[in-house]
Amino acid sequence: MKKRDAVIVDGARLPSARGGAGGALCMVPAEIFGSHLIRKLVERSGIRPEEIEDVILGNVMGAYLCFSRLCLLHAGLPVEIPGVTLDRNCSSSLQAIAFASQAIRCGDADLIIAGGVESMTRQPWFIEKPAVGFPREPIVPRVLGRATAPPQFGQHNMGETAENIAERYCISRDEQEELALESHIRAVEAWKADRFSEEIIPYPLQNPKVPGGEPVLFKMDETIKQPDREKMARLPALFGKGGTVTAATSSPITDGAAALVMMSLEKAEAVGLEPMVRVAATASAGVEPAFMGLGPVPAIHKVLSRTGLTLDDIELVEINEAFAAQALACYRELGLSREKVNVNGSGLSLGHPIGATGARITVTLIHEMRRRNARYGIAAMCVGGGQGTAVLYELMSTKGCDPLPASFTK
Repeated sequence: MKKRDAVIVDGARLPSARGGAGGALCMVPAEIFGSHLIRKLVERSGIRPEEIEDVILGNVMGAYLCFSRLCLLHAGLPVEIPGVTLDRNCSSSLQAIAFASQAIRCGDADLIIAGGVESMTRQPWFIEKPAVGFPREPIVPRVLGRATAPPQFGQHNMGETAENIAERYCISRDEQEELALESHIRAVEAWKADRFSEEIIPYPLQNPKVPGGEPVLFKMDETIKQPDREKMARLPALFGKGGTVTAATSSPITDGAAALVMMSLEKAEAVGLEPMVRVAATASAGVEPAFMGLGPVPAIHKVLSRTGLTLDDIELVEINEAFAAQALACYRELGLSREKVNVNGSGLSLGHPIGATGARITVTLIHEMRRRNARYGIAAMCVGGGQGTAVLYELMSTKGCDPLPASFTK
């Protein structure tokens, strides 16, 4: 280990809220529920707020000038702390962790809050400015959407890219539904076994019908369902006649937030905090936009090449389930056993709040690594537009572990 190694001393998330009307967080602005998470995480970790040197957050669907700065000020952090907001689409918060680790390793900072916050429910509407002074067509508000690739790469929405992968890899609807079923079962079992309690910070919700009354704590993921294979089979294909991708085999629209307290090893030792994991290596890679779901494959190969490890050395893997077809194709390409992937569920059951998902899968991963004394874990995800990002973590807690290899310093 090196004194400048970037380590994570704590990480937490809000419960995943169902997106759209009626979801637990549908009436709460992202900066409000995000700031609650950051404030509570700072309190829980025991760090001194004035020692935080930066806040790096992913946020994709908002219309903010600098979301992270807004969020940290709402959290009551000192005004001297700067903030920066990242957008690598789906892997924005995983990239926040990567950039924070790089800043720490090179000596630019000793203590950073990294993560992501997303309200998909409150994605802004917009009215496009007309090209002529008096347009003949009516001006209609639309949901703010952004292109992820130029027209020459094809105009594929994310669901269509999942259909492309299902066709290329001959992944049947039955296989996709089987994975969705497995994802929900694993998430349900994780809740029953109390495996999420350490990673979740509840959010207090005010009952609008009882102004000034006691808030109700939102503390369980709303996106998890009791799986029903018969209901899945009755769902229509979402992305074209004859397709195989349905609502059950797509990650649900979700509101959520996740964040981590990151330090140099030297700083953690100085303030007496035990690191959970070390950020061992990070990598991103590009793929064809029409097959964006394959992004984790080259990203994982790239991150492994930087450490000299192989997938056989990795005991736990989180690959976000944006779509069942996409996840299954990645497993095939990587030769991954499902026994060590997404062991507590993933995007199909826990949701995919775009700018926050990378931090969410990291939080879940590092808590599970500690529970199992798993030395190495990888968090990876595909990215709309044709990218993948992966981060490799190494367990720092020595409880039940052999000494970590001194030669592993990348």
